[in-house]
Amino acid sequence: MTLGFVGTGTITAAIVRGLRRDGDDRPIVLSPRNAELAAALAAGFPNVQIAASNQDVLDQCDTVFIAVTPQVVAEVMADLRFEPRHRVISLVATVSMRRLSELVEPAGRLRRAVPLPFVASGLGGTLLYPADPEIEALFDRLGRAITLASEDDIDVLTIASATMSAHFAIMANIDSWLVAKGIPPEQSRAYLTQLGVGLAAAAAANPEVGYAQLVRDYATPGGLNEQLRRHLDETGAQQSYTEGLDGLFARVKGR
Repeated sequence: MTLGFVGTGTITAAIVRGLRRDGDDRPIVLSPRNAELAAALAAGFPNVQIAASNQDVLDQCDTVFIAVTPQVVAEVMADLRFEPRHRVISLVATVSMRRLSELVEPAGRLRRAVPLPFVASGLGGTLLYPADPEIEALFDRLGRAITLASEDDIDVLTIASATMSAHFAIMANIDSWLVAKGIPPEQSRAYLTQLGVGLAAAAAANPEVGYAQLVRDYATPGGLNEQLRRHLDETGAQQSYTEGLDGLFARVKGR
């Protein structure tokens, strides 16, 4: 199937790069939005072309990804004419299926998906609702498709992906501390990167082990890991993190 993208930003670029990295050479039609990035993708990969307009994307493709920000989705979609033949996969965070169905009427099939930038490297899970074997197979090529039982599950799991900047802020704090203690920046970065890779690999290698158990496994009684974890618990850092997640969830739900 030819894949069409309305909106050419970070996630669109990641999907295109991930598919081509995996050897998937199906035709891809890009929106002219963000002309510089669209041109770079078209020049850098085979069988990628730039449409004359967003409507031209729809006219050429049966499978269309909507990849614009929530702030402009209504404005962008207002000018588009969908048809029953269209399968629409929305990559627009926080916009509900009900609202999307109004914007893409009378398109025959509507899905929501939440890929992350890591799909460019074939990593990460992509949330998908409702089930769609073809789209699931596509995202399995980019890491792993996680098909959910309800749309509400997307809203909850999306909060987890909103921790990326906070995660890097923690790593930046550790990095700055190490450098202040005299570690060369390149060595600090290399060590922290490998530490992160190792921890992710440990969790991936033991999917049956819950995170609570990993917390215990990586905290020798009386050791350094346990000391820092207890400090975070006792100073309220962990509770503050939970409260931050609650705030994000309230925002997503419009409360």
